[in-house]
Amino acid sequence: FFFKKDFFVNDTTNRTLLFGFLWMLFKKTLLLALQSEEDPIFNNVLLKWCRQMTENYEGVNIETTTSSFKDGHALLALIHKFDSTHFDYKKTVLSLSVYDRVRTAFDWAEKYLGVPKLLNTHKFVKGKYDEHFSGLYVALYLHAFILRENQLKIHEQLNNLKSDMRRLWLESPFSDLSIEVEGHVFPLHAAILETV
Repeated sequence: FFFKKDFFVNDTTNRTLLFGFLWMLFKKTLLLALQSEEDPIFNNVLLKWCRQMTENYEGVNIETTTSSFKDGHALLALIHKFDSTHFDYKKTVLSLSVYDRVRTAFDWAEKYLGVPKLLNTHKFVKGKYDEHFSGLYVALYLHAFILRENQLKIHEQLNNLKSDMRRLWLESPFSDLSIEVEGHVFPLHAAILETV
């Protein structure tokens, strides 16, 4: 269906309905990906994952998707857990106000995790978003972790495949072949191994 140009701009009801729909769609999609037929209280699964990821982070106490993230501690902890090379968690948390922590987390989540800035910083800090809004936003962090894990697995599999192909070529009876081009002799294995 088609949206009017100002569908999201002026009407919070439309925005709320859309986030509710996206939240339900995300839950169903993730449950399918996890090969689970029932919803084992999805929020609890998401919160359990968040607790595991932020286990040793100071100032993080995850109870709900609405209240536990609004001070920015948990969001920054998740970003730091994703890649700790970008910032020092303790220094960042101690040096920023609540508003600045959340704003920074939104900025860095977009930059480092690919999680778009969907929420207004002021409303988020004041706890004005319900489970659909904040839950969907936090679930996008989980999605970023899963995506990175899958990319790392694929990269590892490709490296293993390249290594196996090199080994097989060098062990083959053709590994000593060479090509002569304009009076120069080139070992065939060098050209093949460069492409692998």
